[in-house]
Amino acid sequence: MTTETAPNLPVIQRLGIVSSERVFGLNAFKDMFVAVRDLAGGKSVTLEKAFQDARRDALEDIKTRASELGADAVIAISFTHSQIAAGAIHSSMVMVVATGTAVTLAPAPAASAP
Repeated sequence: MTTETAPNLPVIQRLGIVSSERVFGLNAFKDMFVAVRDLAGGKSVTLEKAFQDARRDALEDIKTRASELGADAVIAISFTHSQIAAGAIHSSMVMVVATGTAVTLAPAPAASAP
């Protein structure tokens, strides 16, 4: 969840911040096509897929880390993206960071029998 509060979210305890960092590189061949797309305009499917995979992996990682703390949910999730130039060849690396707050929720009320 990306919000801190919600009417249907009975948070009873905040366990702490959980985060995950995913760094991925684009090889020179992919970098070349991304650069061409930047110049010509248009959509870079390769880069979009890399970001989608990194966000998905980071989200799964913070869920796992929150579960290890005994959390029921992660709230106030945010993602940050950064590009990193690496090495003498100046290949691109991209970092995706996901952070959120691990919380425990109040038990759901028991359903009454009709």
